[in-house]
Amino acid sequence: MKTKYIDSKISSNYSAPSFVQGLKHTTEYKGKKYTLLGRSEKTYPFKPRMWLLVRTFAKTVFSLFFALFSKSIRDDWKVCWTGKRAVIIYNDSSHASTKLLAEQGYAAAQYNLGRMYDKREVEESDKEVCDKKAVEYYQLAANQGHAAAQYKLGRMYAIGIGVQRSDAEAVKHFRLAAEQKHAEALYTLANCYAWGELGVPKSAKDAVDCYQQAARQGHAEASYVLAQCYKWGELGLPKSDKEAANYYQQAAKQGHGGAACHLGRMHLGGRGVPQSDKKAAEYFQQAADQGYAEAEYNLGLLYEQGKGVQKSAAKAAEYFQRAADRRYKEAMAHLAQRSDTTSSA
Repeated sequence: MKTKYIDSKISSNYSAPSFVQGLKHTTEYKGKKYTLLGRSEKTYPFKPRMWLLVRTFAKTVFSLFFALFSKSIRDDWKVCWTGKRAVIIYNDSSHASTKLLAEQGYAAAQYNLGRMYDKREVEESDKEVCDKKAVEYYQLAANQGHAAAQYKLGRMYAIGIGVQRSDAEAVKHFRLAAEQKHAEALYTLANCYAWGELGVPKSAKDAVDCYQQAARQGHAEASYVLAQCYKWGELGLPKSDKEAANYYQQAAKQGHGGAACHLGRMHLGGRGVPQSDKKAAEYFQQAADQGYAEAEYNLGLLYEQGKGVQKSAAKAAEYFQRAADRRYKEAMAHLAQRSDTTSSA
């Protein structure tokens, strides 16, 4: 089956492409990225068909009929007979490919097309039109049980983008997505229960349950919130440094800088975890790399004192300055004190 790469609309002699399983969704051709449209049939009008017949006949004769062993020649003879050739079409527009699949009822394509309109990754420039189109395709995918689409639709209803604002519709779609263990939907529902948002009655028990489910799905912020709850004894949870540390670790493993900063402090003081200056330095470094001023300041102290890291005045000064540049008061005061000490000396 031949492959055709097109940079414009499909000409009228091609049938509407249909999706084909097992083919690459995207590919490169002559240094350009193309997206799969699907399988189509090219119809040959009378004249082109006759020219193909002459050319195929000539190839067959001049090769002493050995050309008949060639698949491409056999395909050409078939085209001469039927007037149609099956082709796989790739298009340079991912929007066109996604729209075609969406119109054929594929939920994933409907969701992706909704996201394209949502993020303005389409030629349409009118914001209102894009928002309404996003809602339209999210709804189509949500109707087929697509969890991410249900969540996105919930967000649109909650904010009132592309659709009239409705707390009830927002919560309805969040619940549908949450039933499928969609982490962000679970986290959003947890916040609704915790703060009584979107018309949801406050419930510490339901909030904790949703946070825990979201955390089990790898939602870093949900793990961080649970850690904070155990640290301060909120949402009906008992104070527990050990449980707080467990959830901080979950969040930190997923790159949550705030959780890493808290873990650094806990390792410094040996609260809920074994005391370890080295571990503290590692977690402060993780948070500092994400721009957390408190972590930068604490890392500066460790370099200054040589705790958990090799002592380095230069490194200490660097991290103090980074924290001070973010207007972290302790770092600013520390730098001022060091400056006064140097001046006095």
